[in-house]
Amino acid sequence: MTRMKKYLSTALAVVALVLFLPAQSCAQLPSWEVPVFQYAVFYNLNLEVDPGAVLPIEGAVFSNAGIWSGTSNVTYASTVEAVGPISTNQYDPFLLSKSDSGTPATSFFYPGQPVSGVAPITLPSGYPSITNAEALINLPPSNVRAPQETAYEITNQAYAFNSASLIVSNWYWGTNGIAPWSNNFTVYLQDSTLRPYFVQSNLVPMNWIMLTNDYYIVSNRYHSVSALFTTNYVPNFQFTNNASAIRWTNTIAGNGPLGTNSVWYAGFSFLTNATFYDYREQATVQAVQLDVGKFGAWIATSSANGGSNWNYELSEDIGHGIDSVFIYNAVPFIGQQQLPAVRLINGWELPYTTNSLFGLVTSGLTVVTPQPMYVLGSYNVQVAGSPVLLGSHNTANTYPAALMADAITILSSNWSDSYNSGTSINSRVPTNTTINAACLAGIVPSFGENYSGGVENFLRLLEDWDYNTQYKLTYNGSMAAMFPSIYATNFWPGTGSVYNAPDRDWAFDTNFDINADLPPLTWVLVNSNSAPMITSQPTNATVLAGQTTNFIVNASGVPIVGYQWNFEGTNIPGATNVSLVLTNLQLTNAGDYSVQVTNVLGSVISSNTLLSVYTSAVPVLNALSFSPLDGAQFTVAGVPGFSYEVLASSNLVNWVPLTTSNSPFNFADTNTGFPQRFYRSVYIP
Repeated sequence: MTRMKKYLSTALAVVALVLFLPAQSCAQLPSWEVPVFQYAVFYNLNLEVDPGAVLPIEGAVFSNAGIWSGTSNVTYASTVEAVGPISTNQYDPFLLSKSDSGTPATSFFYPGQPVSGVAPITLPSGYPSITNAEALINLPPSNVRAPQETAYEITNQAYAFNSASLIVSNWYWGTNGIAPWSNNFTVYLQDSTLRPYFVQSNLVPMNWIMLTNDYYIVSNRYHSVSALFTTNYVPNFQFTNNASAIRWTNTIAGNGPLGTNSVWYAGFSFLTNATFYDYREQATVQAVQLDVGKFGAWIATSSANGGSNWNYELSEDIGHGIDSVFIYNAVPFIGQQQLPAVRLINGWELPYTTNSLFGLVTSGLTVVTPQPMYVLGSYNVQVAGSPVLLGSHNTANTYPAALMADAITILSSNWSDSYNSGTSINSRVPTNTTINAACLAGIVPSFGENYSGGVENFLRLLEDWDYNTQYKLTYNGSMAAMFPSIYATNFWPGTGSVYNAPDRDWAFDTNFDINADLPPLTWVLVNSNSAPMITSQPTNATVLAGQTTNFIVNASGVPIVGYQWNFEGTNIPGATNVSLVLTNLQLTNAGDYSVQVTNVLGSVISSNTLLSVYTSAVPVLNALSFSPLDGAQFTVAGVPGFSYEVLASSNLVNWVPLTTSNSPFNFADTNTGFPQRFYRSVYIP
């Protein structure tokens, strides 16, 4: 089975956003726009990579700052570019005391080599600065926040909150709530529709709909409030569909537990809370937990409170169904005591829906949160009706997927929430895990003597993945480190306490090379780099033997272009400057010269320029004729293009200049009043 794609009809494609690329758009982007997930590794900060085990990087690598590649364990199969300097020796230029073996030139894709000094890749003009990229996954400023109409202006669609299909939030007490029977979660459907083409603004808020719970727990006998908090309390039954179908015998007041036939809990089937310990942050995590499998089932459910109707309406209005979720966890952030976060579970298969309108297919999922994100178990390893692909770089049976968060931590399916601060690393034994998703997140930049933000630690871990064991972490996707983390800010302390390193079997997901296969809400950046272009060609030259000439080409390109001159198709050793200076020229140097102008984006070859070499500049006067009416006439032939002067004399002693011109040229002397006249021509250097 081929990878599922999202298609958008021509009629609807006109609303494609500049910054967030809809995965269903099949249109090609202009050459200066690049989706962030078309890089294997994109760092908006200094990029360091120093893995202790073999780590091949198969796709393009880019840093808006500098790069340090510190070990021979890492290899590159595509371009490596940076705005700042690139260091491949043993010393990390971003730290006081960090070194390794350095990365040899043979570790880079031949014949490519790292290129520094390229132009930055930024957000489009008018959008928030890429130096404040974290703002785009956080709550937008109040004056441009959905559901206000300003939220749907093109530049404000840069904020994921304004673009996601669903907005999920919780009450501030989160998992510490004293009222577990209350609805802890609020879910909004964000629906917008096209304005008529003659209205300047493309989008207008159509619906900001607070969705009704689809999951209820009810009791049919009296219980005290204290009984509801006991571990042995079991409600009489659970009803997970439509509340109106429940046959109540008593009136329900305030969804309270007191009295008979009362709702003990009203919520959403795909949302729960989870509490566990993070060893790197040394904090208890209070997480909003999204069950991806149940979420997909909810989208497909056509009951009154299921998601199918909303999914269809969204498709009808904007051309795709529910494909993205923004989750804001309102639990207070209390340093190392309490860390609000989001966790994804049961994510083997992502949502996939088909709507009859225009034959639209919606597949895949992007989940965004400004808080840290945890992924429990393998993710996006199966599509409907196909086998599970674990431990493989075959991503045909996947859906477009992205995770965007303050930090991203992978937990294997062996993880237990019972682990606490006293659980030793040797007791936290993982199992093989496969993650197929683009990841955009923050890092803790290296500083001082703390090495922290390396590519190998971009996906954070909390288990004993010792790569000498049989356990392997397979990852297919794209890693974008965009900002310093705000919540998960502890430095990586090294292996042996928080985690032990896995066998990292990582690869770039080549599906992302196809715009139609990119995940929902993919950032589209502006690439001001450009392939070489020759703005003025070198010109022909004619010289005498022993003289010097200089060929010059003018070219543009970002990053800076390089030059290679050649003679008759063969490269001239050392001729790698913008100009080619040739000295003491001989007849053997005559012929065609050209130059190839190259940077990492391509190359272009100049037109041939001809060098002519002559042993002498002595002119020849040809075809002399005379008539009383036309006077004396002849042709001056010397070195083509050289300047020659014609002189006349009546006595071969006194010579008078008559004209100067470039060889060859015709000369006529109509002055016939001399009894005799002699002519000669001389070369004028």
